[in-house]
Amino acid sequence: MTAATSALLRWGVWFQVLLAAVAVLSALYAHDRGFDISDEAYYVLSASRPDSIRAYISPQHWLLAPLWQISGDLARFRLVGLAILIASSAVLALGITAVARRLNIASPPPFASTFSLSLIGAILYLTTINLSPSYNLLASAGCSCAVGFSLGASASSRVARIGVLAALAGLALTAMFVSKPSAAICTLLILPLFLWAMSGRVGKTALIWAVIAAAFGASLIGITLLQGTWPETRAALADGYALFRIVQGEPIADRLLRYAREYLVYAGWMLIAFLPFVLLFGCYLVRPGAKLAWACLIALASSLLFNDRMLSGALIGTNSHLPQIEALLLIVLASVALASPALRADWRLAALVTGLFVAPYGVAIGTGNAIFTQVIVTMAPWAALMAISPGLPAIGSSRFLSLGLTSLFALTASSQIATYAFRPAYHLVAPLTAQTERVPIGALGTVRVDPATAAFVADLQVAAATCRIGPDLPYLGIYDVPGVALVFHAVPVASPWINNPAQAAAILTPERLAALGPVIVARRIGWDRVWPDLPAGLGTVATDFMLCGTASYPFGDQKMEIWFRR
Repeated sequence: MTAATSALLRWGVWFQVLLAAVAVLSALYAHDRGFDISDEAYYVLSASRPDSIRAYISPQHWLLAPLWQISGDLARFRLVGLAILIASSAVLALGITAVARRLNIASPPPFASTFSLSLIGAILYLTTINLSPSYNLLASAGCSCAVGFSLGASASSRVARIGVLAALAGLALTAMFVSKPSAAICTLLILPLFLWAMSGRVGKTALIWAVIAAAFGASLIGITLLQGTWPETRAALADGYALFRIVQGEPIADRLLRYAREYLVYAGWMLIAFLPFVLLFGCYLVRPGAKLAWACLIALASSLLFNDRMLSGALIGTNSHLPQIEALLLIVLASVALASPALRADWRLAALVTGLFVAPYGVAIGTGNAIFTQVIVTMAPWAALMAISPGLPAIGSSRFLSLGLTSLFALTASSQIATYAFRPAYHLVAPLTAQTERVPIGALGTVRVDPATAAFVADLQVAAATCRIGPDLPYLGIYDVPGVALVFHAVPVASPWINNPAQAAAILTPERLAALGPVIVARRIGWDRVWPDLPAGLGTVATDFMLCGTASYPFGDQKMEIWFRR
């Protein structure tokens, strides 16, 4: 390694540490800003009112409830989510560092580099929704931990240490399964890639994988039995699955085919968006040289900044996850192509790189969204792959180009995180920089919100005073307004996730409705501008309920009425 290359690698590490600090500071800035009455409110209700949930496709509240007990309000709950991402990134980085030192890597990355890049990839989750722990966040963090602990186990020669780390990997898979079952199964199936990368021995790989699977199964059974009797748990899962099927009725085979079609289309657009870089990089692979390496990096940076496909530019910030993933995927694929000679020469190294590349897709499997973009919630493995990539090319300009790609990957991801606060956040009408008014919001504590959201909360509080609504009363959100329950300190009936009349009919059985006494109903006008009817058996607003007030959530101008039956 030349002195110039060594200097570049050292400066690259410091650059990555700086960008990781920017990512963490951005998450800290966002932690007490914004009030989402839909998705994030669903997570918080699952955490703060776990005993009220009688139907769940994912029993994420088994894990969220203890985390809420630790935090107690929304701001600290989000900080717990940040802490989980930091810890899981550290576990992944430790495993990668242990393996990289034993594989055929010319210059294994220091821990600081792998950890910084992994952390940037993990915190990119923030650009989808704030960091309240949820099934997606826990599945993402669980994947990083399962991979990191597995690598640590395979790198060890001490039986006791192998057993402990394998058991921890199994626990991580349990956390994934409780959050998102499909992600845990897929991650378990790809773990042999990581175990083989370190040991290179079929026997050791199979033995460690068997211990991980056994720990996974035992801990999953244990946490399930702690929740109550199995018939009750099975009934709750069955009811939750019925809710899920109502909104996700796509057959598995059809979904997989859709994934493939969408992926090919988006990959084609990716190549078109970065065509100058693609052409120059193809030339570089045929005839490498320093000048062509510089041309590749300049073309890539230019596309990231100015290409219309990137909207305002991936290095400036965009609300669309599609161009974000197009940019990051292209950089990862280019780095893998650059390292292909090293991967062909060492199948263990190829197994490690393959595992890191497919891990985010394993977590994304099962989503109703496009799998091409859903991987944005699990970017830590790709970032770890980028950390080791500069050490894979043998000499000269290839290492320089690889380091440049790694730097652009880190810069692209961290810039998305840093500029997130200046763009309208998920389900918010204003960017986080405009969320400045401190407002007490029921169970959430004090949260910074924009003026329109502050007015919305004030209207709900007036409605509560008008009808003398106290805490801990049953609540029905008709439809998809779980956040209103948080303002009232109310308890969802059966499930906080009731988004449409079909789901209401499935879960709000006559027996459940008949058992209700006083109940709060938040009725949101539909997107067709028609007020929904109440579920059958609950009565009618005209004869059985008192109108407490009206409010309008600013995102989408969601007008709603608050009704109360004593």
